[in-house]
Order: sequence, then C-alpha cells, then structure tokens
Amino acid sequence: MVLCLAEFAVAGYIRSFWGDEKKVPLKTEDKVSAESLQVSHNMEVMRLCDDLGCLWAVASLLVYLKY
Repeated sequence: MVLCLAEFAVAGYIRSFWGDEKKVPLKTEDKVSAESLQVSHNMEVMRLCDDLGCLWAVASLLVYLKY
C-alpha cells in the first residue's frame, strides 16, 4: 500500500510542477519542439506512475485477501 501511495505522490508532484510552469512566448521553433518533447515524455511518466499505483493497489488488496 505504501508503494501505491508513493506512485500517486510522484505523479502528483510531476503534475504540480508542469501546472506551475510559466509559459514563455516567442520561442524559436527548436525550443518549442524540444519543450513539446519534454512535456510528452513527462505526460507518459505521469501515466505510468498512475498505472503502477493502480497495480500496487490491486496487489496489496490481493495480499490482504490472501489470494
């Protein structure tokens, strides 16, 4: 259960980081594409953290129910 909560905490931390990030206008095309790539990678990490958190919750429930 601790690992489940840790995964959700990591995903929440990453979400809060990108939510507080200031948008900088008038970037060059290279910087915009690099930032887009970073955002897409971080979105995938958040999705994986959510998935792992759910899997840990299911695993801890199965252990609790002794399956």
